[in-house]
Amino acid sequence: MDSEEAMIQLVMRSINLYFFIRFVILISLGCSGENKDNNKNVDNWLDGLLGSKFKQGVYSAAFENENGTTYSIRDGDTALLDCKVYLRHNKTVSWLRHGAKNSLELLTVGDSTYTGDSRINVSYKYPNNYRLNITNVKKKSDAGRYVCQISTFPPKGLFTYLKVEDALLELIDSNYEAMMEQFYNPGSEIALTCIIRSREDWATDVMWMKENTLLDLYSKPSISIGMQVEAEHVLSRLWIREASLSDSGNYSCIIQRKENIQFPRAKVNVHVVEACTVPSEIFPYCFSPSGGDPRPERHVKESLPFFNVLFHLHLSAMTIHLSLLFLSWRRAFSFTSSFSSSKKFDENKRPLLYKTSHLSLLILPKT
Repeated sequence: MDSEEAMIQLVMRSINLYFFIRFVILISLGCSGENKDNNKNVDNWLDGLLGSKFKQGVYSAAFENENGTTYSIRDGDTALLDCKVYLRHNKTVSWLRHGAKNSLELLTVGDSTYTGDSRINVSYKYPNNYRLNITNVKKKSDAGRYVCQISTFPPKGLFTYLKVEDALLELIDSNYEAMMEQFYNPGSEIALTCIIRSREDWATDVMWMKENTLLDLYSKPSISIGMQVEAEHVLSRLWIREASLSDSGNYSCIIQRKENIQFPRAKVNVHVVEACTVPSEIFPYCFSPSGGDPRPERHVKESLPFFNVLFHLHLSAMTIHLSLLFLSWRRAFSFTSSFSSSKKFDENKRPLLYKTSHLSLLILPKT
């Protein structure tokens, strides 16, 4: 409170100084209070001497930051959004975010966090900065417009924009999409690709690690690393031939710069699992020999009898529906054999086409 009272006294003295200087200038120039042109010239001169803040008329809480500031960071980094407020007195500073359909989401009030997202919090930086911190920024959910608001009447708002670019380092698949997990069968080849979205000299200083251990090309001959330089990025590739169960683990690519500044890691979990032998409650799918996404082959095989029954029921229902249509519309159609779910098509028959205003059915012989 002592600091706030001192600030108020300083403001009052500044106001008195402003009017005193203005009065002295008007007297020295011999200006009349009714001369608007001379008054305007004096005001312009005072703006340059004392600054525009003393011309606001109402000395209440306001922002020091420029409105509409844009912060640009990369996916996975930490965003620090500043909101500097002077003459806050007893007013409250809050952070809000524009969500879907232009809705407002309350993030913080004062020094308290009101969102369930553990990545978001507010920190007070002396003397007047209410900084919003967002760790591990996500491009899809965190990019957009933020509002720092002071509880004046009416409320004052400072708009800040967060632009999130793609991560500097990222492990990607063949479609250049980020991946977090990859599955392989024993004996297949593990292939991982790390993209470095930069063309600086240090972009080629890529190291591969498993867990926290640097991969040694000489200790394990089955490991090989390649580099591909593109126009706007660099691709580093890791191959492990004849993968075994011991090759499962957390793999990451990192860049070690000369000044010992380490970039964030790009990580992927690799699972080397025997096909169709893992417990269904852990990994319910079989895995293709070449690795990649799991395919539910086992479940498809187990469900084939069910689909056969469903298919025959569908054929029976279609037979009944066609019979009713024949009886009601009294149209003659020549069929050389009965159409039934319990019988197979004769391979010597030609295709039959049945067409009405509601459906078209093409009956093909079995090939």
